[in-house]
This record gives sequence, C-alpha cells and structure tokens, in this order.
Amino acid sequence: MSTPSESTPVVCRRATPADAAGIAELYDRVYGGHYPITECTDPALIGTILTERDYSWFLAVADDIVVGSSVAVPDSSNGSCEIGRAAVRPEYAGHGSFAMLFDATVADAVARPENELLYGFARSDRARYLFERIEYPIHWTGTDGGMHRVGDAREEHLIGVTFNPKHPPVRILPPNPPVRVGSLVDTELRAMIGRTATGPYPAQLTARRTTDYLHESAHGRVAYSLFEPSRAAVVGELDAHTPADVRRLLWEVVDQAPARVEHLTVYVVADKQAVIAELCAPDVAGRAFTACAYLPGWHRGDGARYDCVMLTLRLDGRTPLRLGFNERVEALHTSLTVPSPLSLR
Repeated sequence: MSTPSESTPVVCRRATPADAAGIAELYDRVYGGHYPITECTDPALIGTILTERDYSWFLAVADDIVVGSSVAVPDSSNGSCEIGRAAVRPEYAGHGSFAMLFDATVADAVARPENELLYGFARSDRARYLFERIEYPIHWTGTDGGMHRVGDAREEHLIGVTFNPKHPPVRILPPNPPVRVGSLVDTELRAMIGRTATGPYPAQLTARRTTDYLHESAHGRVAYSLFEPSRAAVVGELDAHTPADVRRLLWEVVDQAPARVEHLTVYVVADKQAVIAELCAPDVAGRAFTACAYLPGWHRGDGARYDCVMLTLRLDGRTPLRLGFNERVEALHTSLTVPSPLSLR
C-alpha cells in the first residue's frame, strides 16, 4: 500500500488567512495538543497574524489538507528573524516535503533586507540537519538553557545564527570576547561570513527585543516579555546604575511578574563583563545565571550589530532534556568564560 506522501501531490505555498483552522489542526495533531505557541494553535490568532503581520509563513498542502508548516518571524525592534515552528504530519515526514517547505521559508526571510540576522532553535538532530542543509550556513553558538517546557519536562535546544547573506550588516567585534580560543564556539565564530569592524560598544547593558511589560523601581527599569506556556521571561531592555542593581531588578521581575516565572533569559552586551560576572556569581540564596550562548551581532544599534552573551536562570529545579545533544551542549557551554566579580575590581 502506498503512503499518502507517495500517492498524493504535495504543494508548497504561502499561508493565507483561510488556512488558519488547518494550521491549528496540524500543530494539534503533530504535537498531541501540547504545542506551546498559541500563534500556531489558535485559529483566530493565526488568522489575525496572516492578515496583519508580515511573517514568512509557508505550508505544505495535500488534497487541501495542511500537512506541513514552517514560519519565519521577524522582530522589527532589532532586525532579527527567527526561523522555525516546524510541523509536519508523520506520514509526510522523510520524503522531502518539509525540506522544500523550509527552503521556501528561509529564501523568503533572506530576501528581506530588514532581516539582518537570522536564527533558529534545534530540538533534535533532524532539526539541526534541516538548518545545516540550507544554502546559508547556520552557526551553533550555544543553547537556550532549557527554556522550553514540553509537558512536565524542560528541553534544552541549540541556538544557531547567521547573517543575511544578501543584505549583510556590519558586526562590531568586542575587544575581549568571553570565548575560549580554540573552543567549539570560537571555531563557529571564525567560520562566520560577514562584514566586521572594530569600534566602541554602545552604553546599553542588554540587547533590545520586543517586550510586553515594564518594571521600574529604585534600582532601574527593565522591559520584558513572558512566554507563559514555559513559565519563562525574556528581558528586552534594561537600565540600571550598577551590576548589583541589574541583579536586583531581575529578581524583582521573578517576584513581581504577572505570571509565574521559572526561567529567565537576558542578553548582555558582550563588553559588559562586570554585569555578566555579577549575574553568574551565586547570591546568598545560591541563585546564579548560566552563560549558555555567545550570540554574534545580536544587538542592533547605530547602523551596526554588536555581540551578546545569553544568560539564563532556571528556578524550577528541572534538569533539561538534551535529546542527544549532551556532548555538544557541554562543549558549547565550556566555550564561554565568565570572570569573577573580584577579578574585575
């Protein structure tokens, strides 16, 4: 008996608002009702996105049924674009349909000059292979620190980045990047293609991202977004007088956010080593951030891009699953150097 993927033509095309219900059904079927991003599971929200937002959203369709989906989500606040949100019905997997779909998504994202930096997360070797087979190489420079919850577990996904090859930005190299020479991350950074220059780094402490909430106190101000399915918060902008104030602000976010926070991510601009050292040193309660990724060109400002270090804090006690990536994750994490606060005084 032939499988559906062998007997039914599969058409790859751009998603339209009329596909909203079919897209939601696909993610519900593929992920057993546990896909955490409502932008892919709520038909009304999907319809709004496809009407009002400029996502690169492509589908694989067979017999008018949505059997695959791939999305590139731009962030105009910093000129980046996340590629992913993959879903393909099992009976259509492994026959090239999703590879074609993924290629179309990447090509559409690359064609847009505003997408200066492209990135994605790999949950598994299959996902990593999809990124590595495209024309524009992805460079794996860290992990998300176990941000994503799947059921009762957390998963630690690889994060990979590349600059738009058709519209390459200028990346300003930091004077002393916290990366061990000869390490896996160092090797990935040296292999990156793009325009680089040297120069001063901006005064901003953290990379700018799209945010939903603002917290202010005597210690400063911090803007952040919440990803409630994973009980996670991501800092998008932060202003504080001292590294100790940065730490206090972030604890306030954990304690006062409108939803429970069990995972916190902050992208510290790479030359702000005093902030990195402060956050990675345990406090009196033993809480400390972990340096999980080095992200080249993650922050945009003044017509150029600047490197960042991704720090994460887990508060729920769950050890993230690495789904076959354990050795690679360890190599990525040990690629990063974190100074002690005393060494910077």
